[in-house]
Amino acid sequence: MVNIQGKLNEIFESEIVSYTFDILGNKLEMDLSLLDGGEKQNFHLEILGISAYYYVNNNGEIRKVFSEKEEDDYLELTSITLLQEFVDINIVSKNSKWLEQYSSKGNLVIELWDKLLILEMTTIILDDYKFELVESDTLNFGF
Repeated sequence: MVNIQGKLNEIFESEIVSYTFDILGNKLEMDLSLLDGGEKQNFHLEILGISAYYYVNNNGEIRKVFSEKEEDDYLELTSITLLQEFVDINIVSKNSKWLEQYSSKGNLVIELWDKLLILEMTTIILDDYKFELVESDTLNFGF
């Protein structure tokens, strides 16, 4: 049996060579490259069944500070973590109560340098390994 978090740990600190976030198709795909001990490894990551996502540019008020991308900058998948329990993502509004019906949960956290992306998803495909959420309220994955 393959440990899903163990496989995800293998792609920590990878360069994101390319990515596609298909909002209407409910999927995120990334081509990754990792230089480890002088050896380059390439990976393909697909996250499917995305029903919600939350992105924050940084923490606190720093999230509102944007910097220019420099020529040699690259995007790093700093970490990717399957949570042991769902986190709640709640919308609270005093004046627009109708927004509160769009609250959700998250079960996968992706760090991109100092940015954070939380996803509620059902399937992770990393190269030849496919992990599917088999129960909607727990985070047990099957193969």
